[in-house]
Amino acid sequence: MKMLSWNCRGLGNSRAVRALSRLSLKFHPQIVFLMETRSYVTEFDHVKIAMGMDCCLAMSCAGPGRRRSGGIAMLWNSSLDVSLLSCSPNHISVVVTDEWDQKWCLTGLYGHPEEVNKVHTLTLLDSLKSQYQGMWICIGDFNLICESSEKRGGRIANLAQMGQFKDTLAACGLADVGYTGFPFTWDNGREGDQNICERLDRCVANSEFTANFPSIIVEHLGKYGSDHSVRYAILLNGEPRDWFSPHRGLRQGDPISPYLFILCAEVFAGLIDEQVALNNIHGIRIARGAPQISHLFFADDSLLFMRANLVEANHTLASIKRYEEASGQRVNFDKTELSFSQNVQEQLCNQIRHRMEVKVVDSHDKYLGLPTIIGRSKKAVFLTVQERLVKKLKGWKEKFLSKAGKEVLLKAIAQAIPTYIMSCFKLPESVCASMASLMANFWWGQKNSEKKIHWMSWANLCKPKACGGLGFRDFRSFNDALLAKQVWRLLHREDSLLFKCLKARYFPRSSLLDAPVGFRPSFAWRSICSARPIIKDGFVWKVGNG
Repeated sequence: MKMLSWNCRGLGNSRAVRALSRLSLKFHPQIVFLMETRSYVTEFDHVKIAMGMDCCLAMSCAGPGRRRSGGIAMLWNSSLDVSLLSCSPNHISVVVTDEWDQKWCLTGLYGHPEEVNKVHTLTLLDSLKSQYQGMWICIGDFNLICESSEKRGGRIANLAQMGQFKDTLAACGLADVGYTGFPFTWDNGREGDQNICERLDRCVANSEFTANFPSIIVEHLGKYGSDHSVRYAILLNGEPRDWFSPHRGLRQGDPISPYLFILCAEVFAGLIDEQVALNNIHGIRIARGAPQISHLFFADDSLLFMRANLVEANHTLASIKRYEEASGQRVNFDKTELSFSQNVQEQLCNQIRHRMEVKVVDSHDKYLGLPTIIGRSKKAVFLTVQERLVKKLKGWKEKFLSKAGKEVLLKAIAQAIPTYIMSCFKLPESVCASMASLMANFWWGQKNSEKKIHWMSWANLCKPKACGGLGFRDFRSFNDALLAKQVWRLLHREDSLLFKCLKARYFPRSSLLDAPVGFRPSFAWRSICSARPIIKDGFVWKVGNG
């Protein structure tokens, strides 16, 4: 069974209908849900014929002429038994009896695009939860996001609205089934810092549906940004056939896979170093006396640095091509981004961009899950950490857990979520307090907006069990300890790349412990400096034997 959900943004021109016909020929869907058709019911006969569908149920758009807006439709093959359950200008719900005589409810939903009306989308979805008892799947353009990671660019995502969306999905018993492909399904079509991307389209289903169809796969069409898929399609006479999963050969996740990544990365690094030795590529230095950095690798992610000119761009592309020919791997240029320093002229930027055929961004928002640029609002930057914690705790609140079970979950999972980011940055006090409050509410059994009495403060619960507490972590102290550990590593690893870069930038004529914070320091350096007093207070002189 294949289903296609597409926001076609108008079917009034033949080009859109041809595109829809090509999608139908390529993927052979048995059910199609169309949104923003901007068409009346009487105008769907040619669409049905173009797609080779037998049946169609449509809701007319609003407005005349060029002021048309909205409009949805659901089309399906006669091999399926489909009966209407309910419909409105923003949804169509049907009961499907498939070829295995299984009955399930399918809802195609088109959320209100206007910000002031998005609450009506949640109200509509909540009203549909009691329409059918059994398997339920809902697809479409919700015009809402669940996580801040589902938006790139523009204003900070509305945390309250995201919370309401997640609460509504939970109340309906629906959960996101995930996706493969490019992470965003909509963008505003602008370039540079004006570009905004969001994941507005999704597929959600209840536990009955996912239990009965455990191998469900959702694929974002249009942009194929993922190189981690283990599903293939064979081109036969220029047309892709059905997808299949390989059962032999080496794939990501196999035990030997990390070793191959390391070996291949060493080869690629050698090719770059060769060009650096020949002065064909010049890396960057963050300060005078700092080592030149031409590349940074982590697993299958790579950062390359070069001077902004066509000569070095050509040498970089030549090294990539040699690596591809030697390894059999291919660089995914759909996921490759290019950024320039501020003093590079726009004409030169465009020349390099056209030569390398990759998109240009002003900055990289995150790398390895950590923000690369931290502005004045630290709370907004670290919002993702709180969201991950909320998501974990919310799923646990629905379960009946003993105090011992809660203790294990909090210590083993919840408290481990911010560990990585805490080892690099000093989190704001408000973020630590917010995470502690979330954990305290979970411990005392608070759900949604209800209030429970906290019979002991969280500070006391964080004390060791020998002192009357339960041994939970105090996030502020844990953050300081992790940063102090970084200071200790720097003191004992003066040959590391990080130490050499920091010394050249912040303390070229002094020691790490005595270095000033300096002028316009990075937030990472500020965080390290904040932990130095802990090391200093713990220093002692020890008499050796020589």
